[in-house]
Amino acid sequence: MTTEEIRKVCIDGSQAYYDHLDKNGKGIHIINIHSIEKVKEDKLKLKINSKIFDEETLVFKYLATNQEWSIEGVKIQVYDRDTNTLVVKPKPEVYQKMANANVNDWQIISDLKFLIERVKQWYILNGKDLKLPNQASRLKPPKSDIYLEGNVPSIEQEKALEFIFEEPLSYIWGAPGTGKTQFVLSYAILHYLANNKKVAIVAPTNHALEQIYRGVIKMTDLAGIDRDQILRLGGPSKKFADEFPEVCEIIGLENQLKQLDTQIAIIENILGIDSSSEEEKKLEKVLDKIKDVEDFKNQISDLSNQHGNIKKQLEKYDVKSRSYELKLKSLQRDQETLRRKRDSFFHSISKVFGATKNYDEQIDILLKEEAEYDIKLKKIKKEALKIEEKTKELYLLIQDFKASVGDKKKELKTILSTVDLEERSELSSRTPDYSKIKSAINTKIESIRENRPVYETLATEYNHMSKEALLLKHEALKAERVRLANYSTEERLKNVSIVGATLDTYLYRFREEKLNADHIFLDEAGYSNIIKALTLFNQGLPVTFLGDHMQLPPVCEISKRDIQNDINFRPVMVWDQSAIFLEALFVQKNLDDVVRGYLNGVQAPFQSLKKTNLTGTFRFGKSLANVLQQYVYKEGFCSKLNTETEIILYDVKNPPENRRRGRLNTSEVDAIVNLANSNFTPESSVAILAPYSAQVRAIGSKLSSYQQNNKVLTVHKSQGQEWDTVIYSVCDIGNGKRPWFTDSQNTLSSGLNNINTAISRAKKRLIIVCNPDEWRFFQDQLITGILQAATKKISV
Repeated sequence: MTTEEIRKVCIDGSQAYYDHLDKNGKGIHIINIHSIEKVKEDKLKLKINSKIFDEETLVFKYLATNQEWSIEGVKIQVYDRDTNTLVVKPKPEVYQKMANANVNDWQIISDLKFLIERVKQWYILNGKDLKLPNQASRLKPPKSDIYLEGNVPSIEQEKALEFIFEEPLSYIWGAPGTGKTQFVLSYAILHYLANNKKVAIVAPTNHALEQIYRGVIKMTDLAGIDRDQILRLGGPSKKFADEFPEVCEIIGLENQLKQLDTQIAIIENILGIDSSSEEEKKLEKVLDKIKDVEDFKNQISDLSNQHGNIKKQLEKYDVKSRSYELKLKSLQRDQETLRRKRDSFFHSISKVFGATKNYDEQIDILLKEEAEYDIKLKKIKKEALKIEEKTKELYLLIQDFKASVGDKKKELKTILSTVDLEERSELSSRTPDYSKIKSAINTKIESIRENRPVYETLATEYNHMSKEALLLKHEALKAERVRLANYSTEERLKNVSIVGATLDTYLYRFREEKLNADHIFLDEAGYSNIIKALTLFNQGLPVTFLGDHMQLPPVCEISKRDIQNDINFRPVMVWDQSAIFLEALFVQKNLDDVVRGYLNGVQAPFQSLKKTNLTGTFRFGKSLANVLQQYVYKEGFCSKLNTETEIILYDVKNPPENRRRGRLNTSEVDAIVNLANSNFTPESSVAILAPYSAQVRAIGSKLSSYQQNNKVLTVHKSQGQEWDTVIYSVCDIGNGKRPWFTDSQNTLSSGLNNINTAISRAKKRLIIVCNPDEWRFFQDQLITGILQAATKKISV
């Protein structure tokens, strides 16, 4: 397949996987709440049972009504990763439900599908650069003078070490205890460091990464290499951070910076000089300036209304004045007409005969009416003159106010330029929408107030300090922060020699900029899937896989059976298949050929990916090693110890009436609870493993303190971890079910890998809990072989 075809498979497979999880409500992590405590009238403190991967993915679910709220409805104010504590501010209607509820009424759901989206985005950006390494290390294999006293590798380990520097793409295959980390990987890294080179260590899980880091740091310490040359990206476990704070990105530095920021903010808040308070004051000042502008604009509007009303009144007076003038002219015309009639010849003759009209009397009436209208006209003209003067005054006043508004706008623009607000561009508009600006400012002020941590409750703790002492403390904290800031991740990446990360962290951090390293090592390669491991192949660097592909394969929510039955799921095989098969994508002609080999269980060819084996274990005794050689490591496996691994068989019978509860085996649950309570504590180096979630839940419900300490797990979740003692609950047959994850001959369930992973977690002692009498009917099974190698049997 071409690079572009591989890229398309990875993008399509990611999308199909995401859509499947989204459609079926999968890909989520349930976080239970142990306690709910009121902090203030609107805030709550929640103690939770596990870590939060990403706060942005959280949904709060009220089980009584199945209502859900995102972080918009339940805002997270503080998350303390070390103590698994959240301080939240729910909306008022949510607060009442949460504050008065039983803790079992609520769940926090973390949607992890965003990790799939991250992988897809990586291939969109970088998939075009994929290629298998074709250049081996620039260094020759190390000479024996690099070996530390008391830590000399075996001939087999030495050959594996040389192999790393001779092949561009290599795979060091070895079971637990064969020295992959302490002798092969560590000496390869020491050789690179001795030549001023940089290496990257990547692993599929946090547990696996920290396990390999412990082995490497042990050797770098012996070699006298300062731990500041080592960096572990991403969030470590508390235990690892406590052991190796110097190498941790978050706990070592960024958490310290965050703690300093919190302390500085507390002091600044008490002193009233914190940045959020200053920003709030600026925003409030902007609101005041907007109010000034709006007040002036309102006054202009009022004056303009008055001006308009007066002009209308003046127009009415003008109309009335013209009507009076017309009336006066009419009266004068009528008078003139009467005078002409009075002085006419006809009127003179009429007087002789005594038949005349009294024109003088009519003229007097008109004169009187004329005088009245003349008075009215003069009066209205006088009033109009006054109104005209007032109109001019209002006009001038409006112009003055408009000039003042211009000045106020300039002041507003000046102060608005000092705050970070997108809406300030609105002022450039000819008709600015001040309501839009005010709304944005009020939203920002509300956000500042809501996001400001609740420092008021801490202020009383500083009552004994004077203002001068607080100022001195403030300066000291700021100086310490400047000092630590010089050791930011970006700066450390330039100076360190060993960089470690999970695959998810690696592909996210280096999606745009490549890691400047000389060699990449992938631990637990068998548990890594193809799609994430391929992200290491866009830099042209030599890559070495380490691991044991006879342990568990990658976890995928879409099974091999689903992929076989639905052609749309074919690209998803890159999420389900182990990284050791990735060369098939570059060798086969098309996806159909790749999927065919995947479904048929074709073994990895190890042609481009060159493999060398480590067959001698310092972990398992001879009897157990012989069993593993017979069933698992058929290419060769032996013990380098003269002692036997302690294998204790707990013989537990599950009565028929208890056998109709799925994969649950209640008798094994009870036996394990008694065993743990009688012989161990939650702090002991012990883990209780089972192949099925139902069994783990049942045990965990009765051993809650063990579960809280991550000591009750499915076999899948134990990958990459080790304990002195492992208690393995077999479950099957005794629960009335045929073996599934315990069937070492079932390739569909990867039963062989599941069992091998479970027993490989034990460093000193394996306690296997089952009914051996029922298992004796199942021959050629790894479980049967382990039972036969038991060093002690206890009937319960």
